[in-house]
Parts: sequence; structure tokens; C-alpha cells
Amino acid sequence: SLFFFLMIRRPPRSTQSRSSAASDVYKRQDIIEPKFDVQFEKLNVLDRNHFRQIGINFKPTCIIHLAAILSAKGEQDIDFAIKLNNESFKIALDLSVELNSQIFVPSTIGVFGPTSPKVMTPNETVLIPHTIYGVTKVYMELLGNYYNNKFGVDFRSIRYPGTISPGLPGGGTTDYAVDIFHSAIKTKFYSCFLRSDTRMPMMYIDDLIEGTVQFLSLIHI
Repeated sequence: SLFFFLMIRRPPRSTQSRSSAASDVYKRQDIIEPKFDVQFEKLNVLDRNHFRQIGINFKPTCIIHLAAILSAKGEQDIDFAIKLNNESFKIALDLSVELNSQIFVPSTIGVFGPTSPKVMTPNETVLIPHTIYGVTKVYMELLGNYYNNKFGVDFRSIRYPGTISPGLPGGGTTDYAVDIFHSAIKTKFYSCFLRSDTRMPMMYIDDLIEGTVQFLSLIHI
């Protein structure tokens, strides 16, 4: 399994503006070595002590925590999805309190369920997802909001739709939109698990990154 931990490190606010510093991104992944020159360290995000030590060493002003088992894969191993998604987030959240750092964790339209309004779905509505991934993201949103109210943590999250990118599919429901091309090249065949009349919202990865960086650069939200 892949564990993702991405951290934005910035110089002190007195020496650099938030907007210009937001592009200084350091990725950490426990399997894939980076192909470019960055500060890099392997991490199992369920290892609280190692997680904390990295935070103490680097002293980030913003933690971007990406570790998650996505929707389709989560249904194949519910227990591990709960453990990874919930426990690693709690560790990252506790570290953000200790370091007084901003924390961003992506959420998903998967928090909505069959009982949520399907037309112009509002942000504040019924959240009863039917996937364990969606359930863990509802937990993430609520716990992050609690830490914001209780400890003043600058917690931020965005409910992303499906994302179109050149990367390999990662086990999400909307990954068929990418997987179909990889399968066509490799096997000349693809069988989609969704009905032919299914409609799902998508966005392009470059737009997602640009919008997220702008969102994180805002002083107040």
C-alpha cells in the first residue's frame, strides 16, 4: 500500500508572503523515489513517533496530508481503510496542534450519499455516504472542524470531484476516466463497472493544484 505525506515548508511569514511561498512543495512517499531534487524522507503515516519527528525536524507551517485508501479499494479492505484514513489523519492533526501549523486534507464528493440532494448539491446537507471512504472523509471533516473550534487549528479541506491526470489510477470510483486509457494501451480492452448512463463531475489535475495552492495562500477563509 502507498502512504502519502506531502508537506509545504515556508520561510517565516516575516520574510516571505504566503502567496509566493505556497509553491515551495516537498513530497514524501514511502515507495516511489522522487525524480527531481527535493528534500525527501520515507514515512509510514501510521508511525506516530516518526511522523512527529519529521515535523519537529522540518517545522512546517503547513501540513498537506494525502494518505487515504480511496473508494473502490476501500470496499475491498474496510478495516484497513478505516485504520489508515482515520488514524493517520488524527496523527497529522495532533502534530499541527503541537507545531501550530496549518493543515490541509483533501475531502471528496464521496461524502454525499443517495439521500443527499442531487441537483445543485449544497455544502451543508445530509451526509450519509455508502462507501467507507466517504464515511472516513465525513469523520475527517468533522474532526478537523472540532480541532479548529477547540484548539484554533487552521484546518482546511476541499471536496474534490474526480480528477483527470496522466497518473495511474489509484482505486477511486472516478478513476475509470483515467484507467480506460491505460487499459486501452495495455490490453486493448476496458470494462467499466459503472452504468452507461452514469454522470460524474470531473476536473483537470492542473486546475486542481492551482486552485488548491490559491486556497492555501488565503490568510482568512
